[in-house]
Amino acid sequence: MVACDEDLAAVEAAQKAYGGPTLRFRANVYDDLEPGSFDVVLVADLAPYVRAPTLLEELARLVSKQGHLIGGLRNPGGLALWQLMEVEEGAPPTYGQLLDVLAPHFAHVEVATQSPLLGYQLAFERGEGLQVDGSLIRGGEAAYFLVVAGQEPARSVDPTWVQLPPEPLAFTRGRLDEVAQRAKGWEERTGKLKEVVSKLRAELSDREAEVASLKPSLEVAREEGARLSAQLEQARQTPQAARERDELSAKLRRRELEQQVLQERLSDAERRLMQQRLEMEDAQRAQTEASVQVLAAQEAHRLERARREEVGASLEETRERLTQAYAQVRDLQDEISNLRIDREKDRIAADRAQEQAEDRRRYAEAARERELRIAGQYSSALAAVEHLKD
Repeated sequence: MVACDEDLAAVEAAQKAYGGPTLRFRANVYDDLEPGSFDVVLVADLAPYVRAPTLLEELARLVSKQGHLIGGLRNPGGLALWQLMEVEEGAPPTYGQLLDVLAPHFAHVEVATQSPLLGYQLAFERGEGLQVDGSLIRGGEAAYFLVVAGQEPARSVDPTWVQLPPEPLAFTRGRLDEVAQRAKGWEERTGKLKEVVSKLRAELSDREAEVASLKPSLEVAREEGARLSAQLEQARQTPQAARERDELSAKLRRRELEQQVLQERLSDAERRLMQQRLEMEDAQRAQTEASVQVLAAQEAHRLERARREEVGASLEETRERLTQAYAQVRDLQDEISNLRIDREKDRIAADRAQEQAEDRRRYAEAARERELRIAGQYSSALAAVEHLKD
């Protein structure tokens, strides 16, 4: 038995752990393998080989004349159980493309379908047979196509059920709860950020009002400073107004100091206004990011809910289909019983006919013996008559 994979590290690890005289692991390179050296070639996923027909040709070369190639292909129209835990990405090749690439290499291609079955098993230790209640299942598509290709037709097998553990479904339920809790946390965080943004907007409005109220005072101080400067220049031209000039100089210095204080207050207000604007922008950005994350969490929750609804619908379709199949099985069982009765009647009639034929054969043999005996007696009589004549 030979197992192949493109991951060289995984191949080496598997060879060390499980390799032996009857099991060998190697890379997926088939040039050194002889044609027709394998009776069975198993491929878990045929999608890469459908996309690359040359690789499929190499696999077909390894199958013997009495051997078969067995492989699976995902059907995106059907629901698979692993979709409950992982999101399916990409689109696999179609069923028609698979048949197109297999037809040139194999004379017979048979296809089986694989569909998920969910439910409960009711079984006793000594129970025999299998009864299926499919009244809850409606029609749906298969999750996988399983092809059996070869130069000779494959032996048909009965439908097979593979029982899987239910733990992955419980894990999916935990993921739904986790997504719901994360969405709730993001909603609470968004509400807090909205409150912070509202407070910052109110403070920003107050600062803008304060700046607007300081601007007229600054303009008045500037005008008064200009007026005092003009008065000072006029006072310098008259030597008698030295005292007035000193007073005007003092007033001018006070006005300049007041103007400087107002400018500093204005600069401080503008700086605080700018800082609050930056804080508000950061808060708005954080709010936007939180909203995006909330929307993403809600979308993930919606997808999970939609997937669960789809699973429920698929289960309903499967139950209806199983009910129909169960009814068909009952009809077939009744028909088989009738056929068995008819076959028994035919066998009895054949036995009777055989007995009658045997009786007729014995009667014919007895009649033939009588004829022979009569013929012998007749010959003896003729001989006696001839003897008497002589």
